[in-house]
Amino acid sequence: TTANESGSHKGPDYKYGWGLLNAKKAAKVITRDAEGKNVIQEKTLNDGGAFSKNITLGHQTTSITITWTDPAGNPVSAQVDPSDKMLVNDLDIQVEGPNGQIYYPWSLDPNNPYDAATNNGENNVDNVEQVFIEDPLPGQYTVTVDHDGSLTKGPQDFSLVIESLESQKKVHFSGYEIDDDNMTSSGDDDGKVEPGERIELPVKLANNTINDLTGVSATISTNNPAITNISDDSENFGDINAGGSAISQFDYDFTVDSNASFKEVEFYMDITDGNTTWQDTFTIKINGPVVYTNHEIDDDNSTSSGNDNSKIDPGETIELPVEITNNTAQDLTSVSATISTNDPDVTNISDDSENYGDLNAGKSAWTNFDYDFTIADNCPEKDIQFTLDISSGSASWSDTFTLHVEGSAIYVDHDIDDDNSTSAGNDNQEVDAGESIELPVQLQNLAASQLNSVDAALSTNDPYITNISDANESYGDIPSMDSAWANHDYDFTVHPNAPEKDVKFALNITAGSQSWTDTFYIHVNGTDNLAYTDHQIDDDQDVSDGDDDNKVEPGESIELPVQLANFASQDYTGVSAALSTNDPDITNISDANEDYGDIQKGDSAWTKFDYDFTVSPDAPEKDVEFYLDVTTDSGYTFTDTFTIHIHGEIVYADLEIDDDQSTSNGDDDSKIEPGEKIELLTQLTNENSDDFDNVKATLSSNDSVITNISDDVENYGTINSGDSAWTEFDYDFTVDSAAPQKSVKFTLDISADSFSWKDTFHIQVHNHAAYADHKVDDDNMTSSGDNDGKIEPGEQIELPVQVANTSVDQLSSVSADISTNDPYITNISDDSENYGNIA
Repeated sequence: TTANESGSHKGPDYKYGWGLLNAKKAAKVITRDAEGKNVIQEKTLNDGGAFSKNITLGHQTTSITITWTDPAGNPVSAQVDPSDKMLVNDLDIQVEGPNGQIYYPWSLDPNNPYDAATNNGENNVDNVEQVFIEDPLPGQYTVTVDHDGSLTKGPQDFSLVIESLESQKKVHFSGYEIDDDNMTSSGDDDGKVEPGERIELPVKLANNTINDLTGVSATISTNNPAITNISDDSENFGDINAGGSAISQFDYDFTVDSNASFKEVEFYMDITDGNTTWQDTFTIKINGPVVYTNHEIDDDNSTSSGNDNSKIDPGETIELPVEITNNTAQDLTSVSATISTNDPDVTNISDDSENYGDLNAGKSAWTNFDYDFTIADNCPEKDIQFTLDISSGSASWSDTFTLHVEGSAIYVDHDIDDDNSTSAGNDNQEVDAGESIELPVQLQNLAASQLNSVDAALSTNDPYITNISDANESYGDIPSMDSAWANHDYDFTVHPNAPEKDVKFALNITAGSQSWTDTFYIHVNGTDNLAYTDHQIDDDQDVSDGDDDNKVEPGESIELPVQLANFASQDYTGVSAALSTNDPDITNISDANEDYGDIQKGDSAWTKFDYDFTVSPDAPEKDVEFYLDVTTDSGYTFTDTFTIHIHGEIVYADLEIDDDQSTSNGDDDSKIEPGEKIELLTQLTNENSDDFDNVKATLSSNDSVITNISDDVENYGTINSGDSAWTEFDYDFTVDSAAPQKSVKFTLDISADSFSWKDTFHIQVHNHAAYADHKVDDDNMTSSGDNDGKIEPGEQIELPVQVANTSVDQLSSVSADISTNDPYITNISDDSENYGNIA
């Protein structure tokens, strides 16, 4: 009732509640009540009853408020913004005017929390209800308080507060205009208050007192730091008649801080006519721009190109998602932004324009896709400024941000030493096939400070560069932007059959805890030969036998098409080549001789058919060297080599048998026997050079004696290279009760994320001596019967029984006891008999 309005709309809202506490105003209302003006009343509402009171109003705005202590409700479970109604006793207030108009209390819509409060119906949610009558028609008004439903726990006490007419008799703020027209003000003339603008503000006052006032003036102020340099803070309004209004004779002037963001700024007004003073407040929205707020560096070498350290290094291609924030007061649609920079070390900006979609006021969004750009190889350590030109419809904004390029040490130059002293070559300062090269390399420090104890390791994946020795060299300390040569040379050998090509080398550079990688190329003058150039792996289970992942793995049968290239100065006809290897894990090379047809100089050809070979199931992960013995119609012969990598697998390693009659069902001898229910733990070993996560395996068997395999999929977790792991839980299966003694083959289909393998193992089913047959002897000799070979009441039976040995070993000194629980079988004698040895 006595709070100052603080929101963007009249009435309560979800941000400010009922407004800004005005203790002075509240004290005045309490004082007037104490003076007997009946402003505050305590009333009681009976179940099914109603309260009514008549009041007389003039033109002054009036608020009538009820509030009550509601009985405790039933709280809902923990959740965000529950919509359940918690009100127990639902009191309602309404006021009927002299013309029959009904005035209802304020209500808020929780589904639309930013909407203004409405007063066009009952409030069935809150235990504070206020009817607000602005500029009422003079006359008698009837206040009615009743309730919906029934009242819990008997009569309900409530308070009624009617703000007296005297409290509304004031001169108050009534409106303003925004002048940012870039004349005496300074702005973009859009009628909005924005960061950096100089605003002229004409203000309107209204006189709600019953007196005509003369010489009215008002001073404005604010505590908000976003508003600076308020000049002309006091203005005259002249005379304002009772019930009338006036606009300031001149404008108030203030400046908005250039870094201000979207917000509502509260201003205070001290109003006077020389005799009486009044206070009031009003708010102005600052419409901030759409601005850059954040970014991420993607240099992960997938679609970007870098070392995946989330830093910008020279030579990298960067993917850059950027976040922007809408600091305006409006929801924006179809927001897009273009990135640019004038820095010469940023090249090849592609995808420079990206979309952000719709962006509500005060919200942020990331690009739908990334901006892409490349940093020059020789870029020094520095900050680079980028500009974002942002647009939505006809509106546009511009913002800047900086990205830091890390300093690094990079390759600058090299020399070729093939002088046949410590190197071995023809001393032409070129790299030729078959030469041993000494290679001094120069690095440059692009960092902003000196790099100390710089080292670099040389490497290449090219198969024609062999025997890299002295691969690690020191460069000492390199001052900022200076260069240095390695203290000693790198050494390597070029394969005698190397074709003419450019070979890519990598330098892994370190300085203390810092590290970088740079690359460079060296041209190799090729051999004048036919030479191996490429191959393909076919393990597709067609005529080959594998898992179709184009990798050579243990146990697979491989089809291998191979490519030869003619680096000679003449054409060759009738080219063929024989494949061989000395590696014991490559077996059964069939189709070892293949034709290539005619190969013209400078051209290449694939085998007309594939070489075939098998990899040993127990082969470890390694590189296997193959030989190609090449011949032509002209009698030319040449031998070349190449390597193929055998990839390690995750394989079966061990097992444990659980037949302990707990959850399994057996005799607890850790053997698999007919009729038993088995729990089986298996162990896998990772023979690959990589670690694998999320390893799982599915158990199966095609053997008919294994039935009811349940829990056939089990997890092994993470298995690092060279390590083993057991199943987290058991595989379960049942052995047929009639199963003979045999070895049963099981299969494990193993997977780890996108990788898969298959392995098999065998488990022995153990058997025993078992009943095989019997004969009935009732011949009335030593037995007693009618000699019909049938068991009949009263007969004395002799029963020879046959036992069979179903195991794989001879059983010695076999005996057997016979028994039964049947009451009609009596006098079992000779119940234990011997069988001797059974093969």
